[in-house]
Amino acid sequence: MPTPVNHTSVSPDGRRLAAVGDSNEVFLVNISNSGEYSRDSTFGTTNDGGFSCAWNQSSDKLACATQDGYVCVWDVRQQDKCARIPSTQESLGSKGAVRCVKFSPSGSMDLLIFSEHVNYFNVVDARTFDQRQSIRLNPGHQDEHISGLCFTADSKQVFVGLESGILEYDVFTKARRMFASGAFV
Repeated sequence: MPTPVNHTSVSPDGRRLAAVGDSNEVFLVNISNSGEYSRDSTFGTTNDGGFSCAWNQSSDKLACATQDGYVCVWDVRQQDKCARIPSTQESLGSKGAVRCVKFSPSGSMDLLIFSEHVNYFNVVDARTFDQRQSIRLNPGHQDEHISGLCFTADSKQVFVGLESGILEYDVFTKARRMFASGAFV
Protein backbone atom coordinates (compact mmCIF):
# COMPACT_ATOMS: atom_id res chain seq x y z
CA MET A 1 0.00 0.00 0.00
CA PRO A 2 1.23 3.52 -0.69
CA THR A 3 0.48 4.72 2.87
CA PRO A 4 0.75 3.31 6.41
CA VAL A 5 -2.35 1.14 7.01
CA ASN A 6 -4.47 1.62 10.14
CA HIS A 7 -7.10 -1.07 9.52
CA THR A 8 -8.15 -3.74 7.05
CA SER A 9 -11.38 -5.67 6.67
CA VAL A 10 -12.21 -8.72 4.54
CA SER A 11 -15.73 -8.83 3.09
CA PRO A 12 -18.03 -11.54 4.52
CA ASP A 13 -18.02 -13.36 1.16
CA GLY A 14 -14.19 -13.46 1.29
CA ARG A 15 -13.77 -11.92 -2.16
CA ARG A 16 -12.50 -8.44 -1.25
CA LEU A 17 -10.28 -6.68 1.24
CA ALA A 18 -10.52 -3.00 2.15
CA ALA A 19 -7.66 -1.05 3.72
CA VAL A 20 -7.56 2.44 5.23
CA GLY A 21 -4.65 4.40 6.58
CA ASP A 22 -2.87 7.72 6.83
CA SER A 23 -4.34 9.12 3.62
CA ASN A 24 -7.84 10.04 2.53
CA GLU A 25 -8.08 6.94 0.34
CA VAL A 26 -9.69 3.53 0.80
CA PHE A 27 -7.96 0.75 -1.10
CA LEU A 28 -10.10 -2.09 -2.44
CA VAL A 29 -8.31 -5.36 -3.21
CA ASN A 30 -9.71 -8.46 -4.90
CA ILE A 31 -8.97 -11.87 -3.37
CA SER A 32 -8.93 -14.77 -5.84
CA ASN A 33 -10.02 -18.33 -5.02
CA SER A 34 -6.34 -19.30 -4.91
CA GLY A 35 -5.61 -16.56 -2.35
CA GLU A 36 -3.92 -14.09 -4.70
CA TYR A 37 -4.43 -10.37 -4.05
CA SER A 38 -4.85 -7.74 -6.79
CA ARG A 39 -5.62 -4.04 -6.36
CA ASP A 40 -9.09 -3.24 -7.69
CA SER A 41 -9.87 0.41 -7.04
CA THR A 42 -9.36 3.36 -4.74
CA PHE A 43 -12.08 5.49 -3.18
CA GLY A 44 -11.61 9.02 -1.84
CA THR A 45 -13.03 9.74 1.61
CA THR A 46 -12.90 13.29 2.97
CA ASN A 47 -9.83 15.36 3.83
CA ASP A 48 -8.10 13.13 6.36
CA GLY A 49 -6.97 9.57 7.07
CA GLY A 50 -9.10 6.54 7.87
CA PHE A 51 -9.19 4.72 11.22
CA SER A 52 -11.38 1.72 10.44
CA CYS A 53 -13.53 0.15 7.75
CA ALA A 54 -16.34 -2.39 7.70
CA TRP A 55 -18.45 -4.40 5.26
CA ASN A 56 -22.17 -5.04 5.46
CA GLN A 57 -23.36 -8.66 5.67
CA SER A 58 -24.01 -8.93 1.91
CA SER A 59 -20.54 -7.58 0.99
CA ASP A 60 -21.92 -4.84 -1.26
CA LYS A 61 -21.52 -1.82 1.06
CA LEU A 62 -18.27 -0.60 2.57
CA ALA A 63 -17.97 2.03 5.32
CA CYS A 64 -14.90 3.99 6.40
CA ALA A 65 -14.37 6.01 9.61
CA THR A 66 -12.26 9.16 9.16
CA GLN A 67 -10.08 11.33 11.38
CA ASP A 68 -11.94 14.48 10.37
CA GLY A 69 -15.27 13.22 11.71
CA TYR A 70 -17.15 11.41 8.93
CA VAL A 71 -18.33 7.96 7.97
CA CYS A 72 -18.26 7.44 4.22
CA VAL A 73 -20.25 4.56 2.72
CA TRP A 74 -19.93 3.15 -0.78
CA ASP A 75 -21.91 0.69 -2.85
CA VAL A 76 -18.92 -1.22 -4.22
CA ARG A 77 -20.93 -2.73 -7.09
CA GLN A 78 -21.24 0.70 -8.75
CA GLN A 79 -18.37 2.34 -6.82
CA ASP A 80 -20.80 5.06 -5.75
CA LYS A 81 -20.58 6.92 -2.46
CA CYS A 82 -24.08 6.45 -1.01
CA ALA A 83 -23.57 8.35 2.25
CA ARG A 84 -21.32 10.80 4.04
CA ILE A 85 -22.39 10.93 7.68
CA PRO A 86 -20.85 13.58 9.97
CA SER A 87 -20.11 12.88 13.62
CA THR A 88 -22.06 14.88 16.19
CA GLN A 89 -18.84 16.69 17.17
CA GLU A 90 -17.37 17.04 13.67
CA SER A 91 -16.78 20.77 14.18
CA LEU A 92 -14.82 20.15 17.42
CA GLY A 93 -11.74 18.65 15.78
CA SER A 94 -10.34 15.47 17.29
CA LYS A 95 -13.29 15.02 19.70
CA GLY A 96 -15.47 14.19 16.70
CA ALA A 97 -12.99 11.94 14.92
CA VAL A 98 -14.75 8.71 13.98
CA ARG A 99 -12.68 5.86 15.40
CA CYS A 100 -14.65 2.68 14.80
CA VAL A 101 -17.41 1.69 12.37
CA LYS A 102 -19.39 -1.58 12.17
CA PHE A 103 -22.36 -2.95 10.26
CA SER A 104 -24.80 -5.27 12.02
CA PRO A 105 -23.92 -8.90 11.22
CA SER A 106 -27.55 -10.07 11.21
CA GLY A 107 -29.45 -9.59 7.93
CA SER A 108 -32.73 -8.35 9.35
CA MET A 109 -31.26 -5.42 11.29
CA ASP A 110 -29.42 -3.40 8.62
CA LEU A 111 -27.77 -1.03 11.08
CA LEU A 112 -24.46 0.80 11.08
CA ILE A 113 -22.80 1.92 14.32
CA PHE A 114 -19.84 4.22 14.78
CA SER A 115 -17.97 5.70 17.70
CA GLU A 116 -16.57 9.17 18.03
CA HIS A 117 -13.28 9.80 19.80
CA VAL A 118 -15.09 10.88 22.97
CA ASN A 119 -18.60 10.86 24.43
CA TYR A 120 -20.85 9.66 21.56
CA PHE A 121 -21.69 6.60 19.57
CA ASN A 122 -24.19 6.64 16.72
CA VAL A 123 -26.64 4.14 15.27
CA VAL A 124 -27.64 4.65 11.63
CA ASP A 125 -30.32 3.02 9.47
CA ALA A 126 -28.16 1.17 6.91
CA ARG A 127 -31.06 0.76 4.48
CA THR A 128 -31.30 4.46 3.67
CA PHE A 129 -28.59 6.14 5.80
CA ASP A 130 -31.02 8.97 6.56
CA GLN A 131 -32.05 8.10 10.13
CA ARG A 132 -29.65 8.25 13.02
CA GLN A 133 -29.63 8.07 16.79
CA SER A 134 -26.71 9.68 18.65
CA ILE A 135 -26.12 8.44 22.19
CA ARG A 136 -24.06 10.41 24.70
CA LEU A 137 -22.28 8.01 27.02
CA ASN A 138 -21.91 10.28 30.02
CA PRO A 139 -23.78 13.38 31.03
CA GLY A 140 -21.99 16.52 32.00
CA HIS A 141 -18.80 18.13 30.89
CA GLN A 142 -16.34 15.29 31.42
CA ASP A 143 -15.05 13.52 28.30
CA GLU A 144 -15.30 9.73 28.12
CA HIS A 145 -12.84 8.16 25.65
CA ILE A 146 -14.28 5.32 23.56
CA SER A 147 -11.96 2.42 22.79
CA GLY A 148 -14.27 0.50 20.44
CA LEU A 149 -17.70 -0.95 19.82
CA CYS A 150 -19.34 -4.03 18.34
CA PHE A 151 -22.60 -5.87 17.79
CA THR A 152 -23.32 -9.33 19.16
CA ALA A 153 -23.54 -12.01 16.45
CA ASP A 154 -27.37 -11.80 16.43
CA SER A 155 -27.31 -7.95 16.36
CA LYS A 156 -29.50 -7.77 19.47
CA GLN A 157 -26.94 -5.88 21.58
CA VAL A 158 -24.23 -3.31 21.10
CA PHE A 159 -21.17 -3.20 23.37
CA VAL A 160 -19.20 0.03 23.77
CA GLY A 161 -15.71 -0.07 25.29
CA LEU A 162 -14.60 2.83 27.49
CA GLU A 163 -11.51 3.49 29.57
CA SER A 164 -13.64 2.82 32.65
CA GLY A 165 -15.49 -0.31 31.48
CA ILE A 166 -17.87 -1.79 28.91
CA LEU A 167 -21.45 -0.65 28.35
CA GLU A 168 -24.18 -2.85 26.86
CA TYR A 169 -27.17 -1.52 24.89
CA ASP A 170 -30.15 -3.51 23.64
CA VAL A 171 -31.26 -3.00 20.03
CA PHE A 172 -35.03 -2.64 19.66
CA THR A 173 -35.26 -5.61 17.32
CA LYS A 174 -39.06 -5.86 17.05
CA ALA A 175 -39.48 -2.22 16.12
CA ARG A 176 -36.54 -2.46 13.70
CA ARG A 177 -38.04 -5.40 11.84
CA MET A 178 -41.29 -3.49 11.40
CA PHE A 179 -39.42 -0.59 9.71
CA ALA A 180 -40.25 1.68 12.59
CA SER A 181 -38.96 5.17 12.83
CA GLY A 182 -37.63 6.29 16.17
CA ALA A 183 -34.98 4.98 18.52
CA PHE A 184 -32.83 2.02 17.49
CA VAL A 185 -31.33 1.30 20.92
